[in-house]
Amino acid sequence: MAAYLWRNAPADTGRLSALVGASYVRDRRILDAVTAVATDPARPQLVRLAALRILAIYGDPHLLLEWSDLEPPPVIGGLVQGRNLPHIGHPYAPDGPQPLTAADAQAIRQSLDLLSRSDADERVRGAAESIIYALRLYDRARE
Repeated sequence: MAAYLWRNAPADTGRLSALVGASYVRDRRILDAVTAVATDPARPQLVRLAALRILAIYGDPHLLLEWSDLEPPPVIGGLVQGRNLPHIGHPYAPDGPQPLTAADAQAIRQSLDLLSRSDADERVRGAAESIIYALRLYDRARE
C-alpha cells in the first residue's frame, strides 16, 4: 500500500510524515517507489525530501532522519559551519515481504551519490550529500 501511495504522495508535511512512518518497513516495492520520487525533478521538493528520508533508513536501518536533518548547514563567510547529522539508534525498520538485498543497498548509495552531485535542486542535493556523509561516517564507526 505504501508503495502505491508514494506514486501520488501529498505535498503537505502532515500527510507526508504519516506516509514516511508507514514506509519504515524495508520492502523492495517501497524502495522502487521512493527512488523514483526522489530522483524525479518534476516532483515537489518536500515530497522528494520525504523520499530521501526513506532512502536514508533503507541505506542503514539505524539511521534516524528527521525533517530538521534535511536543513542545509549554516554558512558564515562562505564557509559551511557544520553538518546536520541524523542520529543513530536501534534499528526500527524491519524487513517487509520483499526484503532488500545487498545490491539494493549499493543502488541506494549510488542514487544518493548521483543526487548529491548533479540534482538541480540545491536542497535535495544537500540533503543527499548529508545522508551519504552520515552513511559513510557510521560505516567507519562500525569498522
